[in-house]
This record gives sequence, C-alpha cells and structure tokens, in this order.
Amino acid sequence: MDVIKVSSPARIINVCSGSYAAVKKIRLDDYNFDKRKYSWFKAYSETKLYNVMFTLDLATRLKNSNVTVNTFTPGFTLTNLGQSLRSMRLITKLRSRKAASPSDAAKIAIYFATSQEMEGVSGKYFMKMDMKETTEIAQDKKLQKELWNLSEKLTKVI
Repeated sequence: MDVIKVSSPARIINVCSGSYAAVKKIRLDDYNFDKRKYSWFKAYSETKLYNVMFTLDLATRLKNSNVTVNTFTPGFTLTNLGQSLRSMRLITKLRSRKAASPSDAAKIAIYFATSQEMEGVSGKYFMKMDMKETTEIAQDKKLQKELWNLSEKLTKVI
C-alpha cells in the first residue's frame, strides 16, 4: 500500500459480479461453508459481495490520499468460469449471444484505470460503464470493518 500511495495518483480497480446483489445475509463466521450446506452460487455471490465491501472500505481508508478505488462488473462475460458445472454450461449456452467477450470486459477495466473522466472518482460500483448504487448490506460499515479484520486475520497481516 505504501508503494501505491507514493506512486499516486493511482487507481485500484476490482472486478466483481452483479450476483453480489443476490446476497441478503452474510456469514463471516462461516465463510468456508463449514456450518451450512454448500451452494456454488451462494459461495460465488458472497465472494463478489466481499469484493464490493472491500472496495468501499478501502476507498474510505484511502480517502485523503491520491489513490482511488472502484469496482465494476463487466456483465455476463464468455469465459470458462464454471464450465465444469452443468448449470453454468447451460446458462452460457443460453446467454452466449449477449455475452461480452473477455477483451470487451478488459476494455472496461482499462477505461476505469486510465480515463480522465475517472480521475478522483472513488468508492463507486459500476455495472459495465454505468455507476450504480450498491445494496444496503454492501454499504454496511460495521460489516465492512468485520470483513477487513477477518481478512487481516486470515492473511496474518497485523
């Protein structure tokens, strides 16, 4: 983080998924699904929510620096993610005509990382190129702090 700060102006761009909005309640005490039935979609959606929460919290932590932090979802993108799951293969087949290519998704990230229009914009969530409000759970400052603390504990950063 010190290197990023001294290299400022700098931008941090996190990629997430709109599926984060499907999460109505998180279980930071059970992030590995040890105490509840595993669901690939719940697990995926929760991790994407964590991406959004992390982004919002980091933007707050870097508020007085010249480092911006944002997150975006490129929308449904034609990748190999989840292709071992029959349900994902079916979804991909049904949505492949409307899906973005990986290079189209990358162009969005490059825009956020380099465009003058994004200068000074921080703590925002975008769906493709459109700024959107995040869910209430993503904006919960107490949960953001709990997630940050858990991340430090799990990565042994203190």
